[in-house]
Amino acid sequence: MDEKKERIVAFVDFGHSKLSITYASFIKSKMKILGTYSNKNLGARQIDFQLFEMLGGEFFKKYGCDPRENIRCRLRLLDSIEKTRKLLSGNKEADVHCESLLEDEDLHRNIKREDLEELVADFITDFRKCLDESLEKTGK
Repeated sequence: MDEKKERIVAFVDFGHSKLSITYASFIKSKMKILGTYSNKNLGARQIDFQLFEMLGGEFFKKYGCDPRENIRCRLRLLDSIEKTRKLLSGNKEADVHCESLLEDEDLHRNIKREDLEELVADFITDFRKCLDESLEKTGK
């Protein structure tokens, strides 16, 4: 690395409930923050809720009872969805499992990464918009 050449790095923190982007400039022995950007309404929980609505709707259609209306079932389903979403970040497909989710009925569903990407296409567009806005704000 050239000691006098500036290197600009973007740190993207995509959390459960918030997106934060920080741009920093590095030159040998020096670091300067160029700008930060955050969106408190863009995080992984929005992906989880889209899956929650889809899976809850499918369960209701199949069994006639809605796990989205029962707080215990909601929490169990959201927990399973979060685990599946994390698996899909490194795998092409994953299974959602909830034994006896509601009225002794099980939820078992395979989800492919491409199906998830299709489901959250609007979310991905918003994410890209945030990246573009952060670049404009920083001026880089």
